[in-house]
Amino acid sequence: MDTFEQLVADGRPREALALWRGPALVDFRGERFARAAAERLEEARLAAIEGRIDAELDAGRHAALVGELEQLAEEHPLREGLRAQLRLALYRSGRQAEALEVYRSTRGRLADELGLEPGEERRELEQAILRQDPALRRRAAAPARTGAVARRAWLLPLVVLLGIGVAVAAVLATRPKQHTAGDLRTFAVKVENVLAQARDGRLAVTRAVDRALHCKVAGTQAAAQIEDVIANRNSLLDQIAALNVPDDAHAQQAASLLQQAAAASFAADVRYRRTLLAARRCPAKLDQVATARADRLKGQFVLVFNPLASRFHLRTWSPADF
Repeated sequence: MDTFEQLVADGRPREALALWRGPALVDFRGERFARAAAERLEEARLAAIEGRIDAELDAGRHAALVGELEQLAEEHPLREGLRAQLRLALYRSGRQAEALEVYRSTRGRLADELGLEPGEERRELEQAILRQDPALRRRAAAPARTGAVARRAWLLPLVVLLGIGVAVAAVLATRPKQHTAGDLRTFAVKVENVLAQARDGRLAVTRAVDRALHCKVAGTQAAAQIEDVIANRNSLLDQIAALNVPDDAHAQQAASLLQQAAAASFAADVRYRRTLLAARRCPAKLDQVATARADRLKGQFVLVFNPLASRFHLRTWSPADF
């Protein structure tokens, strides 16, 4: 325990947590003397987890944390810190409505079970999400880059996805030929979540471009709005790359097409932003070549994915939806 506490004090929660091997004092939980000690150890473990998650949120890994935080919040429904982290991760992943719903459910549970209201810090986070406080987004972003370095950073996922396609194909080629209906349904639900996030980004880009074309906002302002979408789409690319694709031909094809469509949408957003930044006055039109490619790939994707979604009574999609 001394080593664990020292690692936490040194700001190394990940190494501290690696020392754990299951629940504390599990063999003695029935003994009165062990209960208080076990509870203290469990509290120390959860505090270390929250510290580790804070560090990963600061590093911009919000999308990858959502699944873990959902599980932790379910296991510890009255722990406000974990639920606040879940709200922040959801918001930074472009899922504002879900972030607010987590707050409402937490508030209801605290009131019903303990007769309490969320703490002031949690209420302030809710208000910041409601007003879309830029400070929340800034803390999620990586250190600022400029010029050619920034352009290379934005285009990096396009290069990475080429490697991902090869890697996924190699893994699937060696995977045992078996899957369950549960595996397919889980995959379809996760894809549906990605599409919902992509839809929100597409709507934001459409609004920004339309307002710029009609001279309602300056090109630089519209470009800044699209830049936020680009950041979110980076997290979407991470989510797609992390999908556990079942050994099913339709699922494999859907995953491949989704990767390609997301990459094409990313490229279109980058092109729009560049054009808007270069415009000295309202642009007459924007290049539709990249968008056309994205739409074509989306069309191919929905033809493969919709039958899978229908099988599990999920919504079906059109290319314009996301």
